[in-house]
Amino acid sequence: MTPILCIRSGLLGARPDTEIAFVVARHLTLMRPDLFVLWPNVIPFVEERKAALIGAGRLVQPALAAPAHLAEATGQYAELFKRVVSRDAARTIQDQAPPLFLESPDPDVARWSTAAELSADRAGLLVCRNLAAACRAISAQALGPGRPTTEERIDNLVRWNVSDDYFALTALAG
Repeated sequence: MTPILCIRSGLLGARPDTEIAFVVARHLTLMRPDLFVLWPNVIPFVEERKAALIGAGRLVQPALAAPAHLAEATGQYAELFKRVVSRDAARTIQDQAPPLFLESPDPDVARWSTAAELSADRAGLLVCRNLAAACRAISAQALGPGRPTTEERIDNLVRWNVSDDYFALTALAG
């Protein structure tokens, strides 16, 4: 699957360039293969993401357990991945990846999802370099249920905007 980014005319309308830069950078960040599941039309709910993760894990660990409430969805994802992931790719994953869920038998997918969403906001800020524009763009686009709120997103950016990490990355970018 090759993701395509379509920009609606409403995005380019009367918005300042810095807001457009924030939105486009955020969307491009979420197009990374490891974050693509966060798009609302791909896997919209955290529990379903967990089922997909366990289903993918079953490619290399067939006995990987799923919580009872995710058993059916996990089985469907496992079957899908068996059909679309080549045996060579599965073997590569098995050879190079540590056993899944070794450290935590119940990975916190909600926490990962939130962290990834906030990281995409940070990437947007790095590109637009304007906290006010980033906050306006965030305020204009609520993410929906089970995802960080507008207030959480803005608070995270305000705090990160004055962090050593932000200053170090902006210095590297020039």
